[in-house]
Amino acid sequence: MENAVKDLLKTGKVLKKEKSVSKIDYRIIFFAAAAFLVGGAAVFGVVSPSSITFFSLAMIILISTYLMCKALIVWEEGRTTDLDRTRQILVDGKTAFENLSHVYGRNLCKKNVVEIDELKALFKLLNEEVCSGCSTRKNCWEIYSGRTEQYIRNLLSYAEKGEEELMRSADRKNGFLCENREAMSIYTKSIWTQLEAEYKWKKKMESSREALAAQYEGNAEVFSKALRAIGSSRPNFSSNIIETVKIGISKYAKDGVVCGDSCAGTKLDDANYLFLLSDGMGSGKKAAGESMLTVNTLYQLLKAGFEPDVALSALNAILVMKSEEEIFSTVDVATLNVKSGVINFYKAGSADAYIKRSGIVETIKRGSLPMGIVEKAKAENVIRRLRPSDMVVLVSDGIAEAGSGDVGSGTDAEENGWIEKTLMELKSSDPQTVADLLLGKALERYGDGEKDDMSILAFTVS
Repeated sequence: MENAVKDLLKTGKVLKKEKSVSKIDYRIIFFAAAAFLVGGAAVFGVVSPSSITFFSLAMIILISTYLMCKALIVWEEGRTTDLDRTRQILVDGKTAFENLSHVYGRNLCKKNVVEIDELKALFKLLNEEVCSGCSTRKNCWEIYSGRTEQYIRNLLSYAEKGEEELMRSADRKNGFLCENREAMSIYTKSIWTQLEAEYKWKKKMESSREALAAQYEGNAEVFSKALRAIGSSRPNFSSNIIETVKIGISKYAKDGVVCGDSCAGTKLDDANYLFLLSDGMGSGKKAAGESMLTVNTLYQLLKAGFEPDVALSALNAILVMKSEEEIFSTVDVATLNVKSGVINFYKAGSADAYIKRSGIVETIKRGSLPMGIVEKAKAENVIRRLRPSDMVVLVSDGIAEAGSGDVGSGTDAEENGWIEKTLMELKSSDPQTVADLLLGKALERYGDGEKDDMSILAFTVS
């Protein structure tokens, strides 16, 4: 990386002599870096528990933007010597980010609040601090040491559960009476509280490391794509299997004001489309904020060239470390390549998705846990190939659970298969009409019962 930066500085000095190029060069670098830094602040600055994480992410954005802009500008000049230099810049950047991803991806956090070596140190500390003047000290720590150590383990277990009354009687459970049980309980509880706080802090830092590792991995992939693009000199005249994508979105707000779901369908580049649907926890404004964070973060990462699994890993780490509150969002991601017709579904806690072809409906089953619940959560990936006239429908849980009588379970509604049946009965091939009619059917199934936020994203290809 150091060599790449030195090379860039040399290149910058050369370009300064060419005034027409210099203005374009540094203007692009300045505005691109500023735009990415502001975007990074908006996405990560608010949700990160550590200023270290934020500034590290900002540095990633600045370095990668500078390297990429510089490399692309030199490439566009079209000079053979500069093309070689461009490749080397990208190779150096890719290698640096891969190494950083490996370093930050290593798990350095202990697995338990109290490890074995810490437990032994605790035994020694209690022996010296609490039991130093006790008449039965020798019996407890030499003759019956196993019983005493089990007593302390029980104290720690009760401290973890917050069961202070059981802590005071834990000695009897082990078949003896501790003369200093009150002091032993208080001292053990205090030590446990300190160890637990330290453990939680380290777990938060570990989440920050994982988020950075995912960012570095994503940046390495972006550089790899740039290298492949430069290395491919043959023009591609192959026709697209899919020429047109038509999108329809229909939503319902439980509170009549703000729908807690967020969804989007957009073109990423000439060959790829992206479709996103996220259901935030709960409903209304708070849920909308969580689902919007999910959709915006994924869009920005995927737009930058991150692979979906890497982007989802980064998002999960961000949601896990966002705060002490339980915050999670279901995620439905679909990426469509119009040249091949291949569509990738990535599902994390989301409701079933559907593909309608010639009157037949295929169900893409709901995925793993939502984002933000557990560390290192992995979205399930399902791959299909679309044909012209196919329709894809993504729905939130509120649609899937319509008429189940148990908002939050989704099982009864899914077993009834009302969505598949409705899609097969609908004759329209217009995605907006289908989305509107499907929402109407869901409202009808809820009747006067409690409703949830509901969203439908449908699209057809031709």
